[in-house]
Amino acid sequence: MVFQPVRESFCLPLDVARLQTSRLRLARFEDNYESNVQELLKASSSDEELFTFLGYGPFKQAEEYDRFWTATMSKKSVQLFAILLAAGTIKRPSPGSTEYTEHEVKQDTFAGVISLLNSDLDNSVAEIGHIMILSQYQRTFVHSTAVCLLLNHLLEPRPQDLGLRRVEWRCHSQNEPSRAAAERFGFKLEGVLRWFLALPVGKRGNSGAHMPTTNAQGESIGLGRHTCIFAICWDDWLEGGRDHVAKLLQR
Repeated sequence: MVFQPVRESFCLPLDVARLQTSRLRLARFEDNYESNVQELLKASSSDEELFTFLGYGPFKQAEEYDRFWTATMSKKSVQLFAILLAAGTIKRPSPGSTEYTEHEVKQDTFAGVISLLNSDLDNSVAEIGHIMILSQYQRTFVHSTAVCLLLNHLLEPRPQDLGLRRVEWRCHSQNEPSRAAAERFGFKLEGVLRWFLALPVGKRGNSGAHMPTTNAQGESIGLGRHTCIFAICWDDWLEGGRDHVAKLLQR
């Protein structure tokens, strides 16, 4: 039986047409669910490190992802996007060099995923997270473009965009690339929530002497996660955030 990705309606009135440039677009993951899951399965088998700081994966079978989708990604506060490239040439800097490698991509080539999480219409807030960029598109325009498109749509005023008051970025305290990315986009560090999450068994995390290893029902839980909380708010946006993101989109 083919899995049908049923979900609640997302709580924010997104205009997906606003989430695109000439180089890529963000598409609701469920609009092409089966194909997108297959892309994630390929990533799981070829590059498990992509999931190091994510609280899920890598996935071995589609049924495993289907269960994750139903439990986590189908909520009305969450919207998962596939990052799809326009046909053209991708230039990627070679590590430790000023040289570039180039390769051609076809229209709507899958480059990764990005999500809106913990979205709340009443409190005018959302979080950007669950970001995973395939290795061959890292250190290119893909990550920055996807994030900047969401920031613009979330924080620019209505009626074209959503005019939210606050956009968050949360990450593992040990995830230095994610922390650096948040600051590069203009997010401000507001604090660290200690032991904020219990990670799945086997995931990289924080530990300590005598830390409980089971939950209240006696079930095994993994290491803890200290979570860094960053945010861009409406006043940050007006006081330079908008201009900063516009410059990033031009690169």
